[in-house]
Formats: sequence, C-alpha cells, structure tokens
Amino acid sequence: MTLKQIAGNAISNILIMAGSLVSLATGLAFLNEQGWIWEMLSHFRWQYFVLLTLVVFALIGFKRYRVAIIFTVFVMINSAFILPFIFKSGDCHGVSQNNQYRVVHINVNNRNTQYNRVIKFVWKSNPDILLLQEVDRIWLKKMKELEDQYPYCRYCLKEGVFGIALYSKIPFEKSGTIIKGSLDIPSLYAEMILAGRRIYFFGTHPVPPITPVYAQFRNQQLSAVAEHLSTISYPVLLVGDLNITPWTKAFYGLIKTTGLKNSAKGFGVQPTWPTNYFPMRIPIDHCLVSEEFRILSRKTGPHIGSDHFPVIVDFTVEEHCKKAGVFRDVDR
Repeated sequence: MTLKQIAGNAISNILIMAGSLVSLATGLAFLNEQGWIWEMLSHFRWQYFVLLTLVVFALIGFKRYRVAIIFTVFVMINSAFILPFIFKSGDCHGVSQNNQYRVVHINVNNRNTQYNRVIKFVWKSNPDILLLQEVDRIWLKKMKELEDQYPYCRYCLKEGVFGIALYSKIPFEKSGTIIKGSLDIPSLYAEMILAGRRIYFFGTHPVPPITPVYAQFRNQQLSAVAEHLSTISYPVLLVGDLNITPWTKAFYGLIKTTGLKNSAKGFGVQPTWPTNYFPMRIPIDHCLVSEEFRILSRKTGPHIGSDHFPVIVDFTVEEHCKKAGVFRDVDR
C-alpha cells in the first residue's frame, strides 16, 4: 500500500467518524421533546445538513460509495427541515406600494454600548415598527432621538435582560404590557390600523434555555403566549427573540396553537445568534404572522454591537391578494 493510499484511507476514516457523529446527532434531535439535552441537539439542523453534504461528496471522491449512501439518508432527513426555508412558493401580483410596511426587531444586548450603530441602522433601515429587546434606562435615554420619527412609543423595563421597547410611526389604537408565564417577564402589545385593517402586534422575549429549568420556563411562557394569541380575532404579528429554533417541539406547538406562519420560509434559514461564531449560529429571533400577512422580504441586518443580528421584514396586509406566499424583495 502506497503512502497516498494510506493517507486516503486515514482521511476517509476520519470523514466516516465525523459523519457518524453528525448522523447520530440528527437522530437524537428527534427526542427534543423528551429533555433539554436532546432539544439542544435539535437547534443545529442547518449545520448537520451542510456537514453531511460535504462528507458525502468527499466520500464519493474517495470511492466509499456504500457509506456515502447511508449518510445521504441523513442528509435527506435534515433537508426536510431546511429546504422549506430555501425554496419560495406562491405568487402575487399588483401589490400596492402604498400598503407595504417594514418591521425591524433588534435584541440590542444590554451590555452593548454601541448606541450610535443601532441608531444609524434604524435610520438606514427605516422601519415603520421597531421592537428593541434587552433595553434598560440607559438604552431608552440613548434612543430618545428616535421619538421624533417614532412618536408612538411603549416600553417596559425589567431588571436583567428583559426590558422591551416598541417604537412606531403608526398610531396605536391600544397598547399595553402583558405578563405571561411565572417569571413576570413583560411582553408588549399594540393594536394598529394597517391598510385599513386592525392588526395585533405582540413582542415577547422568553428566558434563554440555559438549564433544563429555564427551558421549562421558556416553554411555559411560549405556551401562555400562544393561548393568548389564539384568542385574538384579527391578524397577529408576533416578533421577538423567542430563544428557540424552528425545529423543536415547543416551536411546533406555538405554530399549531396560534396558526401563525414563519416569515422566514422561502428566504433562507437566516441564523441570528451568536454573531461572533458563524459555525454555531442559529435562528432564534423570529417574526411570525397570520395568514392575512404577505411577506415581501425577510433578511438579517448587519452587526451592530449586539450578539444578535437584527431582523428586517417587509410585508403587506392587502386583502385582495388571496394566494399566500413570497413575492419579491422590496428595497427601501
């Protein structure tokens, strides 16, 4: 056996070991409803998909066809979770330019002191509705200049990282603070008129699932929020750092109870956290909408000093467009 063959066998064996571990994680992730540790594995579906795809092609290059076929099965399993975010569906024509709106969500990270970067991003992205999370008194003071363009404001401060602030160019018909779950974490709601229709905006930020107990608290809050939103009779726009990815049992429960749709479908996975380590980045900042909303564009914003990327969503609520789906990017 030549040195080249020995090296080739060693590399292919390493690839097989790596593929086996990722395949195992792929399977164990289906147990996410059974415990905290299994849920943690479920957050990395797009990483599993990419890694296994690379392993399969590399093994084909080394002519390890049988094991490549086995790993292809796990690529397909993960693709079932990933492909709905990649391929666009639906169509609509004649959407009025006057009835397009933009919502921006930013978890600013209360330890972040790059206030000017956030303000510059807000002016550049020019949202109609802006939700900031992890704000404290200093952040509110620094964001005071936004109120000239966003005169309709609502905020609630909470010790720690659960302060929340809502800024809007659109008048509030009604607004307030709602406590859901057992940890007294505030959520904000506002009723607004968009394109002649009353909509219900809801911003929330459950605790991060850093321990099994915290994961239970997060699930409890999401369940309480879902029950609340399911009672709303008009279109709902749910925005926030939900501290959960779309591939978990708790997220499926939120979708099932509320009937909301994930605005990211058709626009890519768009991972938002953590900003400083791409290989581990996952999508935990969300915008979920009722079927009356038509998503025109969804993307993440630039790094602005936080450990989260902003989320930018353009949408319309025009009633004459009956077919749900994705339309075209709107550059504002």
